[in-house]
Amino acid sequence: MGGGVAAREHAIIGRVRGHFHLDETVDEHARALGAVCELAARLSDGDLVRVASALMDDEVSVIGKGGHRLVWEGMSRVYAPVGEEERYITPDIDARIERISDVVGDELGALAAIERERYARFVRVPGVAASRMIAGDDTADASMMIDSDNLAAMRWLMDELEGKVDLIYADPPYNSGERLFRYRDRFSAAAWLTMMRDRLALMARLVAPTGAAAFSINEAYGSELKLLCDEAFGRANFLTAITVRVRHEDRVLKGARAYQDVTEQVLLYRGSASFVPPRRTRPSRDYEYEWGVDVRGGAERVETIEGRRVEFFAPGAFELTRGGAPEGLKRINIRGALREANSSGRFYVAHLERHFGTHRGWLVRVHGMGGDGIGYRDFVIPPEGPRRNADYLQGRPVGGARANELPHANYADFEKDFNRVAGEDGARFRNGKKPVALLKHIMTLTGVDTKPDAVVLDPFAGSGSTAAAVMSLDAEAGVEGGSGGRRRFVVIDKGEHLHTVAVARVERLMGDPAQRGRAVRFVALR
Repeated sequence: MGGGVAAREHAIIGRVRGHFHLDETVDEHARALGAVCELAARLSDGDLVRVASALMDDEVSVIGKGGHRLVWEGMSRVYAPVGEEERYITPDIDARIERISDVVGDELGALAAIERERYARFVRVPGVAASRMIAGDDTADASMMIDSDNLAAMRWLMDELEGKVDLIYADPPYNSGERLFRYRDRFSAAAWLTMMRDRLALMARLVAPTGAAAFSINEAYGSELKLLCDEAFGRANFLTAITVRVRHEDRVLKGARAYQDVTEQVLLYRGSASFVPPRRTRPSRDYEYEWGVDVRGGAERVETIEGRRVEFFAPGAFELTRGGAPEGLKRINIRGALREANSSGRFYVAHLERHFGTHRGWLVRVHGMGGDGIGYRDFVIPPEGPRRNADYLQGRPVGGARANELPHANYADFEKDFNRVAGEDGARFRNGKKPVALLKHIMTLTGVDTKPDAVVLDPFAGSGSTAAAVMSLDAEAGVEGGSGGRRRFVVIDKGEHLHTVAVARVERLMGDPAQRGRAVRFVALR
């Protein structure tokens, strides 16, 4: 029956009729065996306990110690110990299960606090059970689709990829209580936290110092996931929480809910302080730089303010020109937050605003101010009229490309993409599927789009959207063979849907001429 713990590293020793309860995911072979030994030492012959898988409901196994053999229910079958043999008994086992005492449950409930090193000698790195090329030649840098539990697979990847992954994207079960494909999405709180904590610890080892990690989550466990990520990656490496619009407020999925969920979050972390956040190009607003100043006479007076030469030009000593001016200046009104937001606004408020009533229509030139390379900043006090605020004239920023860039926003609207995601790339996947556009946006936020040899890891592959996004990014040049790069994806999942959905999706996408030359390997670990 099964292959013991070695065949399944994930288990919940759980509740049946409320008496025995260790509400904890056992996420390593070591801890699973340790928990079983603790339990076996306290059970009487004939006592039964049920163990359900953390991620898959249909996997069971039996573990024994000494004269005690722990037995649990698998689907409708139950095996009970009879000496050294096992025999099948009926599913009606409530009475036997209830013989397990509350005391045992209480003691085992504390196992989460036991140091992980206690059973470290039992931790197992899996081996390759099968391998084949999905596409291309068998090269060392081939992309990989791995059939395995993701905890075991990430341990297996350590020798090759520790500290080398440019982006880790994880879309774990949201623990919303729903049934999503073959994944369990209804963990207890402790089970979900333990399941994620162990995996995050490995992800933090795999991510490159210059890389990043992104995690999709909703409000149900968003705060818990952030605490776990802070622990794994370091709170100082938290970058932002991106709010993602996923549906219209009128598209109500569950009318009985008090509030409609229209957004999710993507938590973004860096590998270390070496990560440089990419920036977006500032939209061109050249049409705003249309002003010029023609000074025709000398200054009426000159003062020194804050160590700067300040020249006052009376009306008639200068002319403002608009449209086609060679200087290309932008006229900015000094009001609201701008009065304190930059050095020009603060200087005006502190030293020039007092002249507003007595110097209407004047130009005030302050030397040694401004980051536009002109060498001075011109302030224009408007002539008589209703205007109550002065203006200053600013040239185009200098300092290279960085001066014309803006930070990325922590909000993104992908409502339309989520509405169309169900059949994207022909990959039918019930609930939880992420659109390729969102994944490519995350790659832009983390600089993967500008790194043609980037390595991208997805431990919860699902429908294969991460692999599809990497392939789409590489093919963006739109020519045969691609010229957008040859990035490498490594995606992990377990179960039939990896073959029927994710692998099948990649095989279809390989039909695009832009993917010629890409190598993709399938690996099964056991």
